[in-house]
Amino acid sequence: MSNLEGYDELTAELKKILPFTALPTRKLTQICRKKGQEVTLNTELTITNILNTDFISGILCVFSLDNKEIIACALTHLRFTSKNPLFKEITQYQIKREKKLQKMNK
Repeated sequence: MSNLEGYDELTAELKKILPFTALPTRKLTQICRKKGQEVTLNTELTITNILNTDFISGILCVFSLDNKEIIACALTHLRFTSKNPLFKEITQYQIKREKKLQKMNK
């Protein structure tokens, strides 16, 4: 994936709607629990910043669970409802990114 595939555009659009909420995936929930954070699949996370790491990690979302530790995770480790104005774009990105990661890990 490259910027030609939408990283810059989606990053800019996500920054425009900050802060916004998301739900963790099972994988993110497990990671947070290992760090001692009380997180469930229904824990609403408030995304406060967006970082574009391009090819390396894709789009990262920044949030805090306890207002002390700042956590950055891949956009692919979050779930969104259709209430998010960029739901369609986020979902398309997540599908493309997951396919790219699967190809890279073969």
